[in-house]
Amino acid sequence: MSAADTVLTTPELLETILVHLPPSQLLSAHLISRTFAAAIQASPPLRRTLWLSPRLPVPPGAPVTHYNFNPLLAAHTRALGIDTLLQWHLDKRGGLIVDVYWRSWAHVVDPPPRSSDHMLVLQPPGEKVEVSWSVGFYEGRRAGLPVGREERKREWTFGWEDGRLPTLGMLRAAVVERFGVVDWSPAHEEKGVVTEEGVLAAVL
Repeated sequence: MSAADTVLTTPELLETILVHLPPSQLLSAHLISRTFAAAIQASPPLRRTLWLSPRLPVPPGAPVTHYNFNPLLAAHTRALGIDTLLQWHLDKRGGLIVDVYWRSWAHVVDPPPRSSDHMLVLQPPGEKVEVSWSVGFYEGRRAGLPVGREERKREWTFGWEDGRLPTLGMLRAAVVERFGVVDWSPAHEEKGVVTEEGVLAAVL
């Protein structure tokens, strides 16, 4: 076995190399082989780089100055089927509101499997900050219903009781649980499978 093979098949040595990669390249390295994927999954520093695990807490007493989105998610919202990914600081009242809206119900309920589902969406440093999550999706257009963009938005605002920060998959699951398993896709709506009464029953 060559020296290169030894390094690439030894998790500890491979970690010392991968830890120097920026997040986007590390994400690509995750797809190279099962060996690379296993090394990344088993490494706390690499998991933190990919937002698969929370980063180390800010030392006690350190000021809370800003909040950070997962840059990997923020840079690839379109590929993930996300229409909106925004954060709102409530400086006077304290806390934070995060908006995550998918482009359609199909993007919520039946996306292809992705590692992004296991990534944290947001990580505020310092002391615990109250975060309200506003999540939802946009319906397809249907005859007899408003066609304005905001009128077509289905949304729900909530907070995790234990104050935890969710992954993208957890937010998607929350939307599915809130709005049920109605098929909101335009193709089904055009065929009349989804009625206005059925939609309202699922939402209420």
